[in-house]
Formats: sequence, structure tokens, C-alpha cells
Amino acid sequence: MTMKTLNKIFLFLVASLMLASCSKEESSADVSRVTDYPTFKKADGTIVSGAFYESIEVGTNYTDPGLIATEGEDEITVNSSGSVDGSTVGIYSITYSATNKDGFDGSVTKYVAVLPAPDNANIGGKYDNVGSFKYTANIVEVAPGFYRTDNCWGGSSGAVIPALFICTDGSDIIMPLHSISVYGPISGSGTLDATGLITWELTLADFSFTATKMWQKI
Repeated sequence: MTMKTLNKIFLFLVASLMLASCSKEESSADVSRVTDYPTFKKADGTIVSGAFYESIEVGTNYTDPGLIATEGEDEITVNSSGSVDGSTVGIYSITYSATNKDGFDGSVTKYVAVLPAPDNANIGGKYDNVGSFKYTANIVEVAPGFYRTDNCWGGSSGAVIPALFICTDGSDIIMPLHSISVYGPISGSGTLDATGLITWELTLADFSFTATKMWQKI
């Protein structure tokens, strides 16, 4: 075998190794790395996601138990913002956030209602809009005396505005200033009569607009 032939074989082997190396690098670049997003849990192990709710009676000294965040099997740091004033009737929020090792964030928000009195009624159910739009709202008791509706606006308006409110006696409704919709902060008050009709005065703070809205239980 001549020296010229040996050189050709050597160059062929070097080129083959380089191509194999490039192929492995390109193959590795196409592989997605699995990341574990933050998971939030209560102290008892209950997993929470999105929004969750609690209620206390006015005058209660509220201590936030906080949440635990994990990334896979590993516990990671949780930061929180917000507080609850147990001496003042209202709706308060605390947001918990955590970041995993790959820089991906996660967060959940707890809403705490401070009630004016003990809860002794449940007004949850379906309510039809009294107005030109044929909407049905679902009102759900998310904690004792604390409710969420998927629409409170209605009337002759096509706007769909979810909201939180307080009702402990089955008739008087309090909607402290809060914001859970794209329409910004909302507040108001109202009544539920013996026929199941809710009538409330609602104010959209960002629009400086107040309106009367009615919903009939079905």
C-alpha cells in the first residue's frame, strides 16, 4: 500500500469522525430538557393552583400559614406579597410566587374575606340577568359567607364581569373594592329579596361608572 493511499485513508477517517461529532451535537441540540414548574401546597399537602379562598370573622387576628413550593421532589423558596387586616371587613389577597432552577416562574393567589358576622346562609346557585342580554351567572360559595360570581354586570350591557362578594345573612350583600377582571377594581352593595332577586349598585373604579344591576335566581 503506497504512502499516498495511506494518507487518503487517514484523511477519510478524520473526516468521518468530524461528521459523527457534528451529528451528535446537532442531535443533542434537538433534545428538549424537561423542567418541573413550581407546585404549591398547603402544610397538609393539599395542592393549590390558580385562586383559592378563605374567610374569617372581623376581629380575628389572622396569621398567614403560607404555602410550600416544590420543584419535582425538591422544596424551593416561596415569596409572598399582600396582607389581611382582620379588624376591617373586606376582601384581601396574598400572592405566592416561586421560580424553578431553569428560571420559570409560578404563582397562586389566595383571597381572604373578612366577614362582618358569622355565616348563616348560602345564596349560591344560578341567576338570570334581568335585562336585554340572556346571561346566566353561577354564584358559588367559595368559603363560608364568601362568594364568587362569574358575572355581576348584565342589564343592558354585554360586559361579562366576574366578582367576589360577601353575604352572611342571606339578604345583605357587600362587595368590597377588589379586582379579578380585565375591567379593573369593582365595588358595591346590594340585597337579595324573598323572591331570589339580587339588586346591587356596582361601581367600576377605573371608569368612574356606577350602575344598578339585577339578577333573578332560577
